[in-house]
Amino acid sequence: MKVLVGLYRAIQKLSLLNQVSYTEKMTSNSKLEKLLFRDGTSQADRNKEVLQPENVKVEGRSIEQMIADAQRLAKELRYFDTKNQSISNWESFLINDPATYNAKSPIGQKIMREQWARELALYIEDPDYFVNDSEKVQKLSKPHLVLFITFLKLLNHVKSQINGLTKKHLDFYFRERLAVTPKGTVPDVVNVLVELIEDINHLEVKKGTILSAGEDEEGNELLYATDEDVVINQAKVSDLKNLFIEKRITTIKSAHLENATTLDGGIEAMMKVALGSPNPGDDLPTFPGGINNL
Repeated sequence: MKVLVGLYRAIQKLSLLNQVSYTEKMTSNSKLEKLLFRDGTSQADRNKEVLQPENVKVEGRSIEQMIADAQRLAKELRYFDTKNQSISNWESFLINDPATYNAKSPIGQKIMREQWARELALYIEDPDYFVNDSEKVQKLSKPHLVLFITFLKLLNHVKSQINGLTKKHLDFYFRERLAVTPKGTVPDVVNVLVELIEDINHLEVKKGTILSAGEDEEGNELLYATDEDVVINQAKVSDLKNLFIEKRITTIKSAHLENATTLDGGIEAMMKVALGSPNPGDDLPTFPGGINNL
């Protein structure tokens, strides 16, 4: 029974310590939260990447993965010589050095296939990477490899069409089945800074004044219209300052609890809240002569 009582008291103390720690943490964070600027959650923040059409691709293999698949397929295709005799397979056409490759163990051959696929994919995506390695460029520019590279390049057009099926299906679902209509166009908005020359004291800009912003990427002229009347003058902002005021509310109960550890401290603090002079919480007024100190 004593063990159970001791365990219960230990749990009570632990719970009390957690409550005190949580209260202190909330108190320290409350001051920072007042200084944070919050503008809510924008529409863009609610977009989920998993719902984007490009996140689900029908054909998502990279060029290196396609080369690796071609290597596996080439191993199953037989090669016939000029006499129409099957002498080998097509694997040697998709490897760097066939003689060295055939002398390797299965693990060594796998390493060579992966290295060659990685180098060929890099050569397709960035040919300038091997500009200083003429021997490597010569091996990667053989006629049958150039034809294979051309096939992979043309395959990208088919991939883009296949991967576009996801977006087309999503558009069909929203527009045809749910009958959701697209939002209308939203006019572009810009902030305009107007600065007067020294000889002009003020300038009135009427609502609807057309301002030119040059041309866009397609050569179209960008024109903006002011949305309100405004008068521009020579006044300038000299200083920008922030003012933070922290308020602390002290009650008679809290004054007593904060000073309860000293002798008569709690009573004296409560009296200061009620009778402090000149303001609540200040020292007590001086007692008239002849009255003993409490």
